[in-house]
Amino acid sequence: MNDDYLAGLIDGEASFIIVFRRDKRYRTGIRIFAKFSLPQKDKWFLERIRNYLGDIGNIYYHKRDKLWYFEITSYNELYDLTNRICDKLVLKREKCKRFNIILRMILNKEHLTYEGLNKIKAAWLAPETGANPR
Repeated sequence: MNDDYLAGLIDGEASFIIVFRRDKRYRTGIRIFAKFSLPQKDKWFLERIRNYLGDIGNIYYHKRDKLWYFEITSYNELYDLTNRICDKLVLKREKCKRFNIILRMILNKEHLTYEGLNKIKAAWLAPETGANPR
């Protein structure tokens, strides 16, 4: 396994996800969840990927889908992964880079203000430009 192989797998199978949830416990009334998710039929394959990445994230089985999922939810681990892999992606490069920018904003606590939250929403919901270099 290497980063190029991993990038191909991510381009074809993985998702970068940002969810905005209403939560009165937060000053802005919104809580942000960020995660990376990679589904596969075989748990051993996901264990190999997790091991390659330094034992980050978690693996779990989803009964309804009958699939195993490798997920990363730690902002620091997500930021490290995107720094490592974004430039190797083709199809999901732009989304990965926007995800990375949002993670940096979250790590800098910008999501705790209305202005920062609006910048994050705008970055995530911006239309894809389709400018994927090939």
